[in-house]
Amino acid sequence: MSSGIPFRKMNGLGNEIVVVDLRGSRRVLDAGEARAIAARPASHFDQMMVLHDAKAAGTEAYVRIYNADGSEAEACGNGMRCIAWLAAEKTGRKALTFETRAGVLDVAVESIDRISVDMGKPKFGWRDIPLAEQFHDTRASEL
Repeated sequence: MSSGIPFRKMNGLGNEIVVVDLRGSRRVLDAGEARAIAARPASHFDQMMVLHDAKAAGTEAYVRIYNADGSEAEACGNGMRCIAWLAAEKTGRKALTFETRAGVLDVAVESIDRISVDMGKPKFGWRDIPLAEQFHDTRASEL
């Protein structure tokens, strides 16, 4: 990255994940910076997982998750698997907890190919699912 921030690029079950660790720093990336990072071939991503100092006691980090268009996601299971693997390698712990906009997520690391994330209770209400446009009659939504 031109900003000089170290990053790690990973593959989360087919998703390109960039991990940036800003713990110990007050720096916060904005949407424009996220789009610029995603636009570069070397740092292109589907999701960028940015680790900040933990807010909630007992968590590894607060994680801001950016999509390539600069928007923020509440959670990303594949990205959580990537950061959990890195944390498990570093700490030796197999049970990890992270905080995201979606809340606190628990992750269990058994091996590099067996990492599970408790994403919480699914939301099925139309108001809970981000859509590109409003649908008045969901029985006839054009796909």
